[in-house]
Amino acid sequence: MFLSWSNISITGDQNAINRGVQVGIGTPPQIFSLLPTTADRDIYIANKADCAPSYNDSCVGSYGGVYDSGASTTFRKTIKSQWNGTVEPNPAGLAFVYFNDVLQFGNATAYGFPLFMDQPGYGMLLIVISKRSFFFAC
Repeated sequence: MFLSWSNISITGDQNAINRGVQVGIGTPPQIFSLLPTTADRDIYIANKADCAPSYNDSCVGSYGGVYDSGASTTFRKTIKSQWNGTVEPNPAGLAFVYFNDVLQFGNATAYGFPLFMDQPGYGMLLIVISKRSFFFAC
């Protein structure tokens, strides 16, 4: 299977563009730009709440897309012990939401795919300094 690496428009108004592999998560699909890695076994996606209260294109673009569980009819939250993903050690004690949803990539669709995201309020802090610069703090 060939997955192209390209510029992906990840917001409906097409103002936030990120480079990576395009995937759709949920029903209807929410567009993400994922960066492939061999170091991770599961897919972490940013929670839409990470961009609150000022949900905007800069925040969404910095994450490569954000997931709104309320917008997906196929979202199924689960507890960590029953999640079908790879349970990794969590030495920092971060709080995650474990769930399953539809994942679309290339010409394939995976149903009930394991994903995880931050609990609201536990994500990375994005500070916008100006319209063209930003940095992350943990």
